[in-house]
Amino acid sequence: IKTLRVQHVIDLIDAIGEVNANSYDKINAAQEAYDRLGNYEDEGSATLQNRVTNHSKLVEAWNKYANFAVTNVINSINSLIDLSTIDIGDRTAVESAQAAYSKADTEFNQLTEEQQKLVTNSAKLTNGMTTLLQLGKLFDFKDLLASLDPSEITIANANEVGTLQTTHSQLTAEQLAKLSADENSKYEAILAAYREQANAMSYST
Repeated sequence: IKTLRVQHVIDLIDAIGEVNANSYDKINAAQEAYDRLGNYEDEGSATLQNRVTNHSKLVEAWNKYANFAVTNVINSINSLIDLSTIDIGDRTAVESAQAAYSKADTEFNQLTEEQQKLVTNSAKLTNGMTTLLQLGKLFDFKDLLASLDPSEITIANANEVGTLQTTHSQLTAEQLAKLSADENSKYEAILAAYREQANAMSYST
């Protein structure tokens, strides 16, 4: 079993082949497998990692990939959609942008600090992530609003109503304009129902 585990890692390292801009998954898979060998003891105080005869290839692969990594991230950020061009009320468009920006953010965070300094367009990514966080609040509000029924509001809904109010207060004027008349009416009805319940509770005590 030990021999099979070691051979598996050796094979993964050999499978990396010629390193290019798309080699991350293969290199990372080999690294993770190699790291797991550290959990298995070999003779003496050594671990099975000592049996991986081509470990130097893995180290070399990481070094070569580093040369591609910064360029990859710059290109990924350049390809990101300009958020000023999307309809902020279009959930599909916003979620698609969130997925793309999150992927680029993951790639950026995989770089070393020194490599990150070489990403000349990182501001687009940073600003975009902040913008998308705000854009997502509209749909957070809509989802919570849809989950509540004004006719069933009780004191027990204090947390939900509080979160609903907080999220509503965080929406920009442009986002508020994306709420329908029915949504605005339902929101006011929920607040009114909760106030009525709260008042009834205070009178009863």
